[in-house]
Amino acid sequence: METSTFSLNPEQKEAVSHTGGPSLVAAGPGSGKTRILTHKIAHLIKEMEVSPQKILAVTFTNKAAQEMRERVAALIGQDVGGMWIGTFHATCAKTLRIDGEEVGIPKSFVIYDENDRKSLIKKIIKASGLEGRFSPHSIQSAISNAKNELIGHEEYEQLAGGYFQEIVAEIFVKYQQKLKEADALDFDDLLFKAVRLLKDQPQILEKWQKRFLHILVDEYQDTNRAQYELVQLLSQKHQNLTVVGDMSQAIYSWRGADFRNILRFEKDYPKAKIFRLSQNYRSTKTILSAAKSLIEHNKTHIPLDLWTQNGNGLPIVVSEVQSELDEAYYITSQIRSMRSGGGIAKFSDFAVLYRTNAQSRVLEEVFMREGIPYVLIGGFKFYERKEVKDLLAYLKLLLNSKDTVSFQRAEKIGKRRLKNFLEIAGPETLNEPPVVILDKILKATKYIEYLNDGTEQGQSRIENAKELRSVAAPFSTLGEFLEHVALV
Repeated sequence: METSTFSLNPEQKEAVSHTGGPSLVAAGPGSGKTRILTHKIAHLIKEMEVSPQKILAVTFTNKAAQEMRERVAALIGQDVGGMWIGTFHATCAKTLRIDGEEVGIPKSFVIYDENDRKSLIKKIIKASGLEGRFSPHSIQSAISNAKNELIGHEEYEQLAGGYFQEIVAEIFVKYQQKLKEADALDFDDLLFKAVRLLKDQPQILEKWQKRFLHILVDEYQDTNRAQYELVQLLSQKHQNLTVVGDMSQAIYSWRGADFRNILRFEKDYPKAKIFRLSQNYRSTKTILSAAKSLIEHNKTHIPLDLWTQNGNGLPIVVSEVQSELDEAYYITSQIRSMRSGGGIAKFSDFAVLYRTNAQSRVLEEVFMREGIPYVLIGGFKFYERKEVKDLLAYLKLLLNSKDTVSFQRAEKIGKRRLKNFLEIAGPETLNEPPVVILDKILKATKYIEYLNDGTEQGQSRIENAKELRSVAAPFSTLGEFLEHVALV
């Protein structure tokens, strides 16, 4: 059995052994953030004799929660079944199962996933006569953002300003009514209603504050307003709160996460102890130096003087090319060169990272052309993305008015958009270059406006639509362009 301070460096040991009052562990990448949390939990149980039932540990993913549970069990040599280790949503769901009836939430409530709520919102939009005027995704995002900001449907209705928000308010009210009729909560409701429960029921809040003597939160830089409020409520009695985070790794701003929650920590807890984990175990000196040269320009972040005992490693190579196509062929040649050199045997040993989803298109085309197998992580292949298939449906329908599959797809995008498309779908448009045709379609259908829901995902979809325009640019006829797409 490992001890609670096994293999910890001095910085980590200091952070683990601090158990009296709030603490913020500002941890750089590869500095052992998870190790801090697991060893601190083990230290509380083994050294401080805190009951596992008095500890709450919150993570962002089920995988991280399971990993934490297994590591703690290995450290203390026993199962931690009575301890709450889970995601924010799982923690809130358990709380509502136990005490939700106090605010009219049945213990047997069901949880609607993404597909469930998307389907429900689509039905409400259709029943309200708004089909084709607003995308279900934009409505869903607006409702989700409101709940994450702890704004309910009644308050949203009062605050709504402008036509779109008024439509959202109308659907929001109907959506919540349908959820209530089904004894259902969506994922955002779990957070929203748990916070409301604790705020509105002081006796329940006091019960949970007494229950959780120590609270630990992973990836604090990714907490949104609702999650932040939940942590504040539960920790305000004992203030034995440990949060771990790195503002340079904040990745969930698109869903309302606010890295400034870390900056507020010292104001929220004036007596908080701040620990800085600066030793990196993952990267080479070269990689770390490059990362520091970028991060140090952000003056709002808590400064971390990152260092490592690892070697220099290979140098970073910067190559400039003339176009995205040249770049894709350059990457291909580098992969082939490294494989033929004998150092790397498998294609799966290579990874290509890019900033936006739209950039995958030219890489995919060149990889397929050159016979290089690949797997796209975290998304659909370019020509399988909804917005790309939508625009291709319009183009195919222009070329062949008997294409019923494309007609049905175009109809689903919105009957008004289809009507506007058909008004420009004559021989004159067909004879234009594909890029001009696409511009006409985008303008007539207002498809970019349809995609622009104010979210990061919406922006990504717009970039994909624009990338399709870039693909079309070299072709002189629509037939040639669609044949190219079909044969990719």
